[in-house]
Amino acid sequence: MTHKKIRFKSALIPPVHGTFIRSLLRVIFKDSVQLVSVMATLANTNSPYEEAISRLNMLQSNAMTIQQARKKPGQETNLVETATFMERCKIKLDDVDKLNVIHVSGTKGKGSTCAFTESILRRLGYKTGFYSSPHLVHVRERIRINGRPLSESAFAKYFSTVYERLQKEAAVDGAMPPYFKFLTLMAFHVFIEEEVDVAIIEVGIGGEQD
Repeated sequence: MTHKKIRFKSALIPPVHGTFIRSLLRVIFKDSVQLVSVMATLANTNSPYEEAISRLNMLQSNAMTIQQARKKPGQETNLVETATFMERCKIKLDDVDKLNVIHVSGTKGKGSTCAFTESILRRLGYKTGFYSSPHLVHVRERIRINGRPLSESAFAKYFSTVYERLQKEAAVDGAMPPYFKFLTLMAFHVFIEEEVDVAIIEVGIGGEQD
């Protein structure tokens, strides 16, 4: 018995199914390209919280800026500057004055004293706000409501409000507050919006003038 050899035009694809397979491969390739494109887009799309952290980190002072700041005598201009930034981000001084603030200063034990004070007041039923520095893991730890750091969504929301207000004004004179000052402004904004009963604030920079 002899077997008739079947000759294919293509070494890989039989002529009967060649068109179908080629079409199928085109579809698979097209879908793969689209999938890679979607995955790349998702990888490059930050969450609102990640975007907030990225913008916040851009406000960190470099070594030259810190060195120049140390040469400035006193903190008078710093206080005026802070008041100006508060006005620009719509934080009213009257609203800040209405906060019941416990302001803790000193060289050692400020953070512990603030933490103990916040815990006692919270256990007594008061709604507490707590602002301290530095943070251990996440910057959200610096601003707390009732002993808990702001959630990522809350941090992103409050950050966006303060940042966009300041950025709008910065378009005029190009000034944005540095990292620590921005977080201080944001803490005031959070405490006012959250209507805390008491705000425990740890002195961070310029304690002599606080």
